[in-house]
Amino acid sequence: MTYRNSRREFLRNIGLSAAAMPFLANLPCFAAPAGGKKKQRLVIIFSPDGIVPSTFWPDAEGALTGFKESLTPLEPFRNKTLLLNGVSDKIRGDGDGHMRGIGCLLTGIELFPGNVQGGSDTPAGWSSGISIDQELKNYLQKNPLTRTRFGSLEFGVMVPERADTWTRMSYSGPNKPVAPIDDPYQMFGKLYGR
Repeated sequence: MTYRNSRREFLRNIGLSAAAMPFLANLPCFAAPAGGKKKQRLVIIFSPDGIVPSTFWPDAEGALTGFKESLTPLEPFRNKTLLLNGVSDKIRGDGDGHMRGIGCLLTGIELFPGNVQGGSDTPAGWSSGISIDQELKNYLQKNPLTRTRFGSLEFGVMVPERADTWTRMSYSGPNKPVAPIDDPYQMFGKLYGR
């Protein structure tokens, strides 16, 4: 496969480290599969510290006609992008608002009781349900036409060493958090066996 875009554009589009670029540009895994139909992907982007609204959100609801500054790296995927604004995550139960926010974001169900103490009176555990990304992975992996080598890849940025409700948003089932990988070398090793 010949890659015709610049390195910077490629990196911006997929969010990988520049250190991995020389190895990635010509890998066969980036070629279209036999028959020419590409496998579908779901990408969920979460910003725990929020965004700058004036550079992120469109001025009007409806079809995206363009992106503001913060989202311009996703421009090639604009017609496949869905931005959710104003979604209320009012999950009740154990844990503080931050714990419930990330722990319930993709599951939509409360946390189990546990021993991780947050900013509230009630400690919490892991989510009590599967997350939507893992549910979709399970569904797509059942069909040979949609199956991929890795059903899902969980990337993180500066994920703390500790494992607690604040550091996990994907769950393969109740009480089964999926740890993200934030080291590009470790992810490269997972993908290409190094």
